Amino acid sequence: MTDCFADFTIEPFEDGAPGPHVTRAIDAVAAMGLDVAVGPFGTTVTGTAEEVVAAVGAALAAGLAESATRITVTVTNPGAGAAAPPDHPVFTALAPVFDAIGAEPVGPGALRPADVPIEWEGEAIGGIRIHSLHGAVRRMVEQLAGDMGGEVSRLDRTQKQQLVRMLDERGAFVIRGAVEEVADLMEVSRITVYNYLNATSRES
Repeated sequence: MTDCFADFTIEPFEDGAPGPHVTRAIDAVAAMGLDVAVGPFGTTVTGTAEEVVAAVGAALAAGLAESATRITVTVTNPGAGAAAPPDHPVFTALAPVFDAIGAEPVGPGALRPADVPIEWEGEAIGGIRIHSLHGAVRRMVEQLAGDMGGEVSRLDRTQKQQLVRMLDERGAFVIRGAVEEVADLMEVSRITVYNYLNATSRES
């Protein structure tokens, strides 16, 4: 069955760590065992249409119970009739690039919110779907931790703060789900990573 995607943002937005109206909603969705990607501007959940509908309901209930003032949800359902991967000279020419960065071409009817759309002479001909970004985050974390002389989980608090600052300087946190992945690798909470990021912004 074709996957469905729901992107949601929960307000009010707060400086630093997200409030309980955000974290409870995310936890409610994660407890359902679905693929959840937490980004700086919203959260994406992936599953079947039935699973996504249930997940959106759980997020709404949890967020509103914690006094969320606005919850915005966008659901994308590519559907069984989504277009096949595009047969276009642009994608043929870009094939070596796709291989190098771990991406694949997708037809215009199969585009997801995180895909990069491509237009040719004013017409949408498809897009690029990148699969290896989370792997890139892991590689950056492990490389930086190695340069600091240890495994990620064994770094002390000061070193972890420094690691988050270096990741931020490299643009790691623009990648969807990076905060969650970094938190898992460092064996801390997502809120701790947000606090480190907030401290970094105050220093700059």
